[in-house]
Amino acid sequence: MKNLAERSHKVFNIERKVGLENRYLSRSRRASNPKNYNKDGTIKKGKKKWVKSKRYDKRQKKLKELQRRTALSRKYAHNEEVNTLRSLGDELFIETMNIKGLQKKAKSVTRNEKTGKFNKRKRFGKSIGKRSPGYFIKQAKYRFLITEGSVHEVNTWKYKASQYDHIINDTNKKQLSKRWHELPNGLKIQRDLYSAFLLYCSEDTLEKPNRNKCLQEFNSFYDKHQHCIEQIRKNRVVVLNSGIKINKVVS
Repeated sequence: MKNLAERSHKVFNIERKVGLENRYLSRSRRASNPKNYNKDGTIKKGKKKWVKSKRYDKRQKKLKELQRRTALSRKYAHNEEVNTLRSLGDELFIETMNIKGLQKKAKSVTRNEKTGKFNKRKRFGKSIGKRSPGYFIKQAKYRFLITEGSVHEVNTWKYKASQYDHIINDTNKKQLSKRWHELPNGLKIQRDLYSAFLLYCSEDTLEKPNRNKCLQEFNSFYDKHQHCIEQIRKNRVVVLNSGIKINKVVS
């Protein structure tokens, strides 16, 4: 279990620099072109003339160089991860995903019941831009197929790997923010690792998990699960959106 498109800890530093450069350029554009913006901060419609300072051009070139470096790092990281993945077996099980759909903003505007403020319509566009999961999936499929491996895509909506519970043999709907799945016997399992286990135990139809196989393989999976979580905490690895908490070191 690891972050996608991350070759070293420097990735976070470069991504932060890209964010800071984008923020600087946005402020510079607003300061140099106040007539192009409405009072609420939105850009006016229609044809406009944009004034750019020399410092703006210089920082824009710096931003392009940072983006080039991050894009190259993502490509190398994906290729390395795909090679590792291919070395582990000959069959790749993966959920069908609509990456473009995850990038789009929510259509409806809603309010927070507690605060009364408007909820953000943003979804996962920024994260997808930083990590490029679509390219990774494409390369993984390609690598398996050209090396005489096989790719099995399960239907996300029918399979419901993130909602299924093999103990009760039924789905147990959870919010996306809930990163741990609790079984009826009290065991807590990281949600993404449990989903991967359920894909491993797929029926031949690729539409649902094989419950008998889940029951047979669960103890082996749980031992590996505990070892994985222990190693992440021991090495103090920050896995984004995993729900795995790292204890602070007090000196």
